[in-house]
Amino acid sequence: MQTSKRDYYGDNPKTDETVKMLIDREIYCCDSALVERLYSDMMTGFYWDNMENLIAPNPDYDGDEGEDNSDSEDEHYNQEPLEWWRVSKWACEQLRAVGEPVLDNDYGYWWGRTCSGQSIELDPTWYDIWGNINA
Repeated sequence: MQTSKRDYYGDNPKTDETVKMLIDREIYCCDSALVERLYSDMMTGFYWDNMENLIAPNPDYDGDEGEDNSDSEDEHYNQEPLEWWRVSKWACEQLRAVGEPVLDNDYGYWWGRTCSGQSIELDPTWYDIWGNINA
């Protein structure tokens, strides 16, 4: 059965199982403390300039420059990583392709997860990646 990008957690048990397998295989560990420490120590490869996709296109932007300057009217928005997860090279490439913050340097690959407090299995990011694979 082919999965669409619209399948998210709970929509299809088979998709949920496959996404969990991807997560288990491609995400190694949470390195938030390490990345934040290396960033604060100004370690080469851990500067903000090395982090990709920190600014993303706003999917709600309608192109109208009206008088309302709310965040939803901005063409782009800042993505703030709340957690840093060490990932495989393949996962880094997939995360980059769906616009997620990533860090790719001589020391490895990290995903800057922009949500926190729930299981990664609930994030739509990995369902989008799975949808791209099956497109």
